[in-house]
Amino acid sequence: MAAEVDRVVSQAHGPVAVSALCFSLSGFPSGHNLIKNLPEQKELNALAELKGEYEELVESEQFGIVMSSVKLLRPRLNGILFKLTFEEQINNIRPDIMNVTFACEEVKKSEDFHKLLEMVLLVGNYMNAGSRNAQTFGFNINFLCKQCCSYCE
Repeated sequence: MAAEVDRVVSQAHGPVAVSALCFSLSGFPSGHNLIKNLPEQKELNALAELKGEYEELVESEQFGIVMSSVKLLRPRLNGILFKLTFEEQINNIRPDIMNVTFACEEVKKSEDFHKLLEMVLLVGNYMNAGSRNAQTFGFNINFLCKQCCSYCE
């Protein structure tokens, strides 16, 4: 792992180093650790002041100097990590997405469901005929949930 970081840092500097490092770390769980253990901006600024002494510093401090030269480092790392994990996250929820899509299609195609809604609308219009809502010809779909719960109690 350390050898991989050393290789990437030695090959590139600045934003290129960050992108190369994140893509090279994509197979390692330490991509999350890189963001989690990233020094605060104040510490990165202090490292940036040591840029003139770059060759005299140890590798970890050199890495910190390279990282400190990148503008908006944390958001960029979060964006790169999101891109790297996006496909895996989508694959994890794909079955759920497919189930919801299938259920929506079934509801749209269901003749019985359409008839049920017609009956609820007809009954609601009949019940409103003698009230202040006599001219109402429709209902809010949220009403069905309220009706169901009121009969359960």
